[in-house]
Amino acid sequence: RYEMNYRNDMLDGQEIHYFHNGQIETKEAYRNGIREGKYERFNSAGKPEESGAFVNGEKDGEWLWYNDMGKVEYAAKFQAGKMVSQKSK
Repeated sequence: RYEMNYRNDMLDGQEIHYFHNGQIETKEAYRNGIREGKYERFNSAGKPEESGAFVNGEKDGEWLWYNDMGKVEYAAKFQAGKMVSQKSK
């Protein structure tokens, strides 16, 4: 199951995908058909797996990846879709 918003036949606003058990799988935002803003991905138990943001459809700023317990395991910084630094936590 999923929820999407469209304006002028393009994705615009928040898009949410769900697992079969009803938990949210991904939440992301679009503006005029392009990923723009916060992105979050979760496991089927509802714990975070990945989070970050898109600017003009490209990863930008700090992105985090989490272990099965929801603790940050890895972090990376992006500028215009290119990784500029990374580190394990």
